[in-house]
Amino acid sequence: MTVGLVSTYHNRGGAAIAAKRLLDGLEMAGVPCWMMTARGGGAHPAIKGPNSASGRLYSRAGPFLDKLWPLKLYPGRTTNEFSPALLMTGTRRRVEKLHSDVVHLHWVSDGFLPITAVPRFRSPVVWTLHDMWNITGGCHYTMGCERFLDGCGKCPQLGSMNDRDLSWFVWHRKRNYWGTMACTYVSPSRWLAAEAKRSPILSEARVEVIPNGLDLSVFHPIDRREARRILRWPERAFMVLFGASGGTRDPRKGFQLLSRALEGMQTRSTECECALAVFGQSGESELANGRHPVYDLGTVHDEKTLCLAYSAADVFVAPSLQDNLPNTVVEALACGTPGVGFSVGGLPEIVKHRETGFLAKEGSVESLREGILWAQGVKDSPSIREACRETAERDFDLKLSAKRHLNLYEEIIEMARNSCGKR
Repeated sequence: MTVGLVSTYHNRGGAAIAAKRLLDGLEMAGVPCWMMTARGGGAHPAIKGPNSASGRLYSRAGPFLDKLWPLKLYPGRTTNEFSPALLMTGTRRRVEKLHSDVVHLHWVSDGFLPITAVPRFRSPVVWTLHDMWNITGGCHYTMGCERFLDGCGKCPQLGSMNDRDLSWFVWHRKRNYWGTMACTYVSPSRWLAAEAKRSPILSEARVEVIPNGLDLSVFHPIDRREARRILRWPERAFMVLFGASGGTRDPRKGFQLLSRALEGMQTRSTECECALAVFGQSGESELANGRHPVYDLGTVHDEKTLCLAYSAADVFVAPSLQDNLPNTVVEALACGTPGVGFSVGGLPEIVKHRETGFLAKEGSVESLREGILWAQGVKDSPSIREACRETAERDFDLKLSAKRHLNLYEEIIEMARNSCGKR
């Protein structure tokens, strides 16, 4: 069995990282596999990109041509994270030239794979839902809007009052092409699986829940004092860690809510100051809160550095207002660090309240602050850190995730063969 993974990127954003980790897990299991991306994977032989100069040029222009250009029609929009996926591309042909027994799609926006191409794959298709894009008229998270249940239009993220705007057109295009498509969907969280089944686009589709996996030999607890020495973080401070793709500038990630929670926070001990560490895209103006020291790691691609940061922290805070199954919280738990965030999306499927973290009331700064203070109170508890690690080992081991995906691949390949045999 040969598996072909398809993802716009392999190292940019949580969805891409999860797809690359699955590739690693399949390779560790001895499964022949490759990944098609918009830009290739450098020295990684299994990650394929465009072969021609024109293909490489288009891969860089794709996000602008497919997303940013149409959005110019909506000057009142509140986001640029909106993907029409209307451009015709050569991605499907490139994928099929590599021949695989199953095609596993991941995050394929930014002009990489058009809506119309998906039903035309000759191999059985699996598609992981990394966000809500598959069930909406173009947004990646609805932020509470439920117009995706009834065809979209008048999209608040586009700032539109038109019943038949771009979101309406994209939503109906998805339903027309995907409504009866033979595709098996995978959701990393039960929350997103339930949202998919509510949607008219995927209500009849098969949706399996398989959490993203993590290499637990890479993400593991490191002595906190040693990790802080290497990172040059203060030994005695109560360290709050925040990190996200898009960093402090993405309102959905909730950094401003964390900043407000920290502004009103009084530490339990006058001898223990509170400090904030941040990784991801960030900047001095966003980080400055005038009260607590800030340690900015910038964008971090090295997983060993991330492991040090998680191990050195007393708590990882993920104040997202809507999220699927954030890799960062799983990574923190694997390093023995509890997670604090709002009880939204898939976070309650990772964190057990007051045992491996704290689930704050949705959008409440006061409740988020309470969670951080809870973490401060248990920061020296070996049982909390052991419970965090045990959660990662039980639910998010990459080997387990790869095995579950392999079982699914084998099942749908067998079903496809039986279906062909009956014709």
